[in-house]
Amino acid sequence: MLPRADFPTFAGGELSPQVAARYDTAKYQTALRACRNMLILPEGGVYRRPGFEFVGNARDHSKRLWLQAFQVSADESRVIEWSDLGLRIIAGGGYVLTTEVEVTAITRANPMVATIPASGYTVGEEAYFENIEGMTELNGRLLRVTAVAGDDVTFDADSREWGEFVGSGGGVPGDAGGGVGGEPPPPVDGDPIPPVPDVPERPDTVFPLPPLYAQI
Repeated sequence: MLPRADFPTFAGGELSPQVAARYDTAKYQTALRACRNMLILPEGGVYRRPGFEFVGNARDHSKRLWLQAFQVSADESRVIEWSDLGLRIIAGGGYVLTTEVEVTAITRANPMVATIPASGYTVGEEAYFENIEGMTELNGRLLRVTAVAGDDVTFDADSREWGEFVGSGGGVPGDAGGGVGGEPPPPVDGDPIPPVPDVPERPDTVFPLPPLYAQI
């Protein structure tokens, strides 16, 4: 006897235990008992779920945190980082930050000193730089504040070999409506930053096999 098992598509998704024996239903012929770490394609195949992308350090490496997916709409989603007495929101490949503040001057020195009127920064916080003109090497960097003296903020960076600061293309004077800029940094002896792997959009795609036969 050669029983035949046809699985032309996996589009039915994953069956719950309550209907595991309902082989008489149409959904049974296109579903899976378990589908772990795999995503189902509309065409019927499945592919391996991509891993997380590194977007920044955790708030506190000494304590556990929890990442929760939050679906805003059908085509828009967020990730909430829950930590001890705090949370941060990840969207668009990075953390949601406070309003951009104005930078009026940056020294070419070690350590680097930036003039940020009424920034509201304190020692130990971090600042993300963008829209910096002239000293473009600074754009996209997340630097820690090591000292604050009036409007002069010192960061843990060596800018001696970078371009000459011309101006900042965005930002407003002040500390974003009275709030405090930046995010608390992880501990000094925190975990090292892991490498960011190149993850293809749909790795290890698997499509249903032809009808299977088993000898009994």
